[in-house]
Amino acid sequence: WGQLHQQCCEEWTLVSEETQAKMARMAAAAAWGLGHWDSMEEYTCMIPRDTHDGAFYRAVLALHQDLFSLAQQCIDKARDLLDAELTAMAGESYSRAYGAMVSCQMLSELEEVIQYKLVPERRDIIRETWWERLQGCQRIVEDWQRILMVRSLVISPHEDMRTWLKYASLCGKSGRLALAHKTLVLLLGVDPSKQLDHPLPTAHPHVTYAYMKYIWKSTRKIDAFQHMQHFVQGMQQQAQHAIAAEDQQHKLELHKLMARCFLKLGEWQLSLQGINESTIPKVLQYYSHSKEHDCNWYKAWHAWAVMNFEAVLHYKHQNQGRDEKKKLRHASGASANSEASNSDSEADSTEHSPVPSPGQKKVNEDLSKTLLLYTVPAVQGFFRSISLSRGNNLQDTLRVLTLWFDYGHWPEVNEALVEGIKTIQIDTWLQVIPQLIARIDTPRALVGRLIHQLLTDIGRYHPQALIYPLTVASKSTTTARHNAANKILKNMCEHCNTLVQQAIMVSEELIRVAILWHEMWHEGLEEASRLYFGERNVKGMFAVLEPLHAMMERGPQT
Repeated sequence: WGQLHQQCCEEWTLVSEETQAKMARMAAAAAWGLGHWDSMEEYTCMIPRDTHDGAFYRAVLALHQDLFSLAQQCIDKARDLLDAELTAMAGESYSRAYGAMVSCQMLSELEEVIQYKLVPERRDIIRETWWERLQGCQRIVEDWQRILMVRSLVISPHEDMRTWLKYASLCGKSGRLALAHKTLVLLLGVDPSKQLDHPLPTAHPHVTYAYMKYIWKSTRKIDAFQHMQHFVQGMQQQAQHAIAAEDQQHKLELHKLMARCFLKLGEWQLSLQGINESTIPKVLQYYSHSKEHDCNWYKAWHAWAVMNFEAVLHYKHQNQGRDEKKKLRHASGASANSEASNSDSEADSTEHSPVPSPGQKKVNEDLSKTLLLYTVPAVQGFFRSISLSRGNNLQDTLRVLTLWFDYGHWPEVNEALVEGIKTIQIDTWLQVIPQLIARIDTPRALVGRLIHQLLTDIGRYHPQALIYPLTVASKSTTTARHNAANKILKNMCEHCNTLVQQAIMVSEELIRVAILWHEMWHEGLEEASRLYFGERNVKGMFAVLEPLHAMMERGPQT
C-alpha cells in the first residue's frame, strides 16, 4: 500500500481527470489501507457514484465520519448495483460468483459496523460472528485482506489478534512472506529483523510464536530453531508464575501455546537433522512435552505416535541392511572356498552354518528390546490419536495394523493392543476389514486370537459388513483359513443366525449356478481316473463319482 500510495500522490496532480478516474479505485484502496482518510476522500470523489466501488468507498468514508444514515444509503445503492452481477454469475457457477459473494459479505459487515458503533451490547456477538464467518471463507489472501479492512473500521489489529494471526499464517502458506512479515511487525509493534542482536519481544506470546514460524519459512531455519528454544524456556517460567497466581485461563492458554512450540521444535529438529539414533530421542522428547502440555490435542499424539513408528522402521531397516551385508560376505566367502577346494566344501558349509552364534543372539535380543521400546508407545499413541481424530483416520489405523501383524505376538504389544481397542469406536475398523480377514489364519497365536475377538465384536454390531468376506474365506482350500472363518461365522450365528444362513445359501447357490454340469463331470472324471489308474484307489474313485450320479438323479433344481 505504501508504494502504491506514494506513486499515486506523485502522479495525481500530473495527469488528466480521465486518468485520475482510472487511478481512483486503486488510489482510494491504498489510502484506506494506510489510514490516510483525507487522501481517500479526495480519490473517492473521482470514482463515479453509479458504480459499486463508488458507493462502497463512500459508505466507508461515511462510517468513518459517523454519518450512519448516509452510510446506509450508500450500502443499499452498492447492493442494488451488485445484484445484477451476482445473479448473472451465480447462474454460471459458484466459483464465478464467489468474488461477488465476498462483496455482498463486505456490505453486510458494513451494516454490522453501524450496529457495532451504535449498540455496544452487541459487540461481543458481532465479533464472534465475524470470526465464525471468516472460517467459512476460501483461503484467498486478497479476499481476507478486504474483509479485515472493513472490520478495522471499528476493531484495531491489536484488539483482534486471533484473526490477524490467522491472516498472517494464510499469507505465509500462500508464499506472501512480505505481507506476512508486515502483518506480524504490525502486531509486535517492532521489527525484529532490524534488531538482530536483541531477543524477540514476548509481550504477546502468540504473535512471537507466529513470527518464529515466519522466520522458518523465510529460510532462516537455524535462527528460528534457536529462537524457539529460548522462547520455550521463557514460557515455562511464565507458566510457573501463572500457576502461582492461580490464573487458570492464562495458564491454560500458555500450556496450549507451549504444546504447539514443542511440536514445532520436534518437526524442525527432524527437518534439520533427519532420523538417526541421536535425533530420535530428542524429537520424541519434544513431542512428549507437547502432548503433556495439551493432553487432548490430536496433532501432538499423532506426531508422537508417528515418530515412534518411524523409529521402529528405522531400526528394522537398519537391521535388515546389516543382515544383507552378512549374506553378501557369506556368499562371497563360500564362493572363494568352493573355487579353492571342492574337498573342503562340506567343512565350509558347516563353518558358515545358519545357526546364530552367541554374539548374533545377543544382537537379536538387543534389537527386540529396542523395537519393543518404540512399538508399545507407537500403538498407544495411534489409538489415542484415533480416539481424538475428528476426520478420516485410515492412515493411523493401517499403521496400527502394521505394528499389530509384525509385533503383536509380543505380550507387551498385545496388551497395548487389547487396551487400545477398548478406547476407540468399533466403526473405526470397518474401513480395514479386508486387512483383518486376510490375517485370520496367521500362525501367531496372540495375533490370531485378538483378530478373531475383534472380528466377533465387529460382527455383533455390523454383521452385514463381515458376512460376505467371511463367507468367501470359509470356502478357502487352506484348512486354517477355512476353520478360522467358520469359527467366526459360528459366533455370529448366536445373534444373527438368519443372516448367516441366508448368506451361506446365497453363496452356495451362486457357486452352483456358476459351474455347469458338464464342467463338474469333466473335472470329476479326471480326478476319478487319476485315483483309479494312478493310485489304484477304488474307494476314492467311487467317492468322487457318487455325488455326481446323485446330482443327475435329483435332476435340475431351482
